[in-house]
Amino acid sequence: MAPAPKADSSLTTKMDETIFVCAVLAVVIMLSVDELNPIKFVCTTVEISTAYPAYPAAGFLLYTVVANVTDIVYYATKIFFMSILSIFFREIDVIGRDNVPRHGPIIFTGNHANQFVDALQVLCNCNHKVGFLIAMKSWNQLVVGTLARCIGCIPVERPQDSARRAPGTLRFEGTRVVGAGTRFGTDVKVGDKLRVQGESAQFRVAEVHGPEALTLKDPYAGPSEGVDAPGVAWEVLKNVDQAGVFGRVFTGLQGGACIGIFPEGGSHDRTDLLPLKAGVAIIAVGALERHNLAVPVVPIGLNYFRRNRFRARAVVEFGPPVYVSEAAMDKFREGRAKEAYHDFLQAVEDGMRATLVTAPDERALGLVHMARRLWLPSGYAPTSREKQSLNRRFAEGYKLLLRQSIEHKERKAAAEKERAAAGGQSSFSLSPGAGR
Repeated sequence: MAPAPKADSSLTTKMDETIFVCAVLAVVIMLSVDELNPIKFVCTTVEISTAYPAYPAAGFLLYTVVANVTDIVYYATKIFFMSILSIFFREIDVIGRDNVPRHGPIIFTGNHANQFVDALQVLCNCNHKVGFLIAMKSWNQLVVGTLARCIGCIPVERPQDSARRAPGTLRFEGTRVVGAGTRFGTDVKVGDKLRVQGESAQFRVAEVHGPEALTLKDPYAGPSEGVDAPGVAWEVLKNVDQAGVFGRVFTGLQGGACIGIFPEGGSHDRTDLLPLKAGVAIIAVGALERHNLAVPVVPIGLNYFRRNRFRARAVVEFGPPVYVSEAAMDKFREGRAKEAYHDFLQAVEDGMRATLVTAPDERALGLVHMARRLWLPSGYAPTSREKQSLNRRFAEGYKLLLRQSIEHKERKAAAEKERAAAGGQSSFSLSPGAGR
């Protein structure tokens, strides 16, 4: 069966605007002419004061405001932030709104280039009412926390927000950790995470063997690895039970709510995605398994151009929704939850990449934009969707050329090494400045 044609969203929007304008003008005319004013006409006919229908109407208005105060506060906050964004951005283009389901529940996932602006972009450019998962650290701030409560956010306590310096030093031997002056079992327990002070990598504790010996779930690879490595200062990140957070999210989704998540876990200024956290997969799979709720995950690409400048340009692109596959659910029910989460996260990441223009670094991203501008014929004004599509194609072409260049250099280096070995020379003697 052929798919049903999509409605022309631009025509529908135009018709809605026309009907609204006509209705407003009709009401203005009726209120301006006494003979057409229905309230005055009825009051004059039955010979009563016009104040009588005003009193119950005022009471009903007050009741409506109180009953819908959360929605009113949400949309008032949204209007406020729309005015703020219009000041800081000269142009915000929105692509792919037709990819967003018309009714909830929905999970929105976006890349995280700015701690607060990203959430405002989703809030102001999405037709749905969206509540975000927000770090408890931000939730406890006076201004940010108040605004987060106004738009119905859900606070999440992250282990890194409560990280603290622990006594002693550590030395790593693969997954084995040897401490000096440490109190393993008291300061850190199974399930907690630890990290070297000044580094971002975190390692979960699998076993504690004593006050100065424990085993990690994954091996450490860094400057403090090895028997002869010096001891380093470290921090402990306590394990946080997120059952309450997931419970609130599931309750909201059952009620048709829309949730916003930034699955990278933190904001950054890179030109590519960070590894995605498993939270969005746990929510989507859990909603389907526990509540038989197939929640669509809509990827959002937040693309900023010259983002370090005032009055920059932004493109917000909504991608096609991603659903949990039957194959992933089969793995989950077979006890292979980690594989199921990995498969779904990969699908979400692919969806997010399809709405973004990713490059190895800022220089490469600038070359991509320049190539797109040079490729377009003079005098042609492409749409935002066409610009994004061209940017992605040039970015993928750049990555392909870069990969081919690296492979060529590796083959050349290997050939030089084989030639040196055949001539009885060491590879060191071929390097520039050898013997100096």
